[in-house]
Amino acid sequence: MESTESNDQQNQLSSWFHKLWMESFLPEAREIVAGEKGDLILPEGVEKQVSEAFVTIWNCVNGHMKTDDGKPKKMDRHKIAACVAAAILHVRVLKRSNILDKGSPRAHFANEILAFYCALNTLASFIFTGFDQGELQIDPNRILDLRKTGFRMPPTPKNSDTYDQHIYLAFQVSRTLRYLPNSQPSLGMSHNFIPVDILLLSTILYHIELYNLETLPIITIDKDEPNKAAL
Repeated sequence: MESTESNDQQNQLSSWFHKLWMESFLPEAREIVAGEKGDLILPEGVEKQVSEAFVTIWNCVNGHMKTDDGKPKKMDRHKIAACVAAAILHVRVLKRSNILDKGSPRAHFANEILAFYCALNTLASFIFTGFDQGELQIDPNRILDLRKTGFRMPPTPKNSDTYDQHIYLAFQVSRTLRYLPNSQPSLGMSHNFIPVDILLLSTILYHIELYNLETLPIITIDKDEPNKAAL
């Protein structure tokens, strides 16, 4: 019975991931590839690799989620979004067409950019669904803002990298530090294959959510305008 329930859960995760892949992740990846004018490649069949990595990472993280009295604890949307980013970073979805060419900074950080965008898209999907179903009590005007503008990043000091640029660099450095030299991590063999700190990233996503839904001033929006997710 336990094995059947586990298989059902894995199938549900895979189906959920496929839906977001088709609606959000794949368009993001294609947009990044198109912007680099031939410098990046999106390989065929990469969705399966990312989906399998996501399910494995989700299982690793979920297995450690406990309440204070040791009972299983449901993963929140921020941790799930962080698992999505980790899966994309692990697989390295976007490939360089010419590794000898230095390419643009955006091409250099293409997978980090994609991972962060997809994490934000995942978070937005949970927020919109929760709001539409009445599970999340959020000011409707802030939801309208989020649908129109997408997540806005907190400011950084003048002449400094932007908030999201700091995230891309942190992703890349974290991946380098976590992988041992001359070794390729194997899914299911060790937790070291997770290329980012899931709890730290989920906390960052949580504060980005708070910044957008509680801190930023509400933008004046024509409420007759169709609601469109900008993510």
